Amino acid sequence: MDKSILRDYISILSEKEEEDKRIEALESEIASMKPEQKEVSDIITKGKRGRKSLGMYKIHGYEDHKTLNKKE
Repeated sequence: MDKSILRDYISILSEKEEEDKRIEALESEIASMKPEQKEVSDIITKGKRGRKSLGMYKIHGYEDHKTLNKKE
């Protein structure tokens, strides 16, 4: 077996390790950018008196619907 083939193989293995490290770093960076919870909002009316609306509320919450906060 020629030594140059072994050198090329070692070079390829080191390049693969470097690429794996780079991919892991990028994946961790992408994971840190994702929000943990998605915020959702909706606008509802308080009701009507005749044709007039009594007002509107904007409701904020999270995707799991555990926490809902009404607008001031």
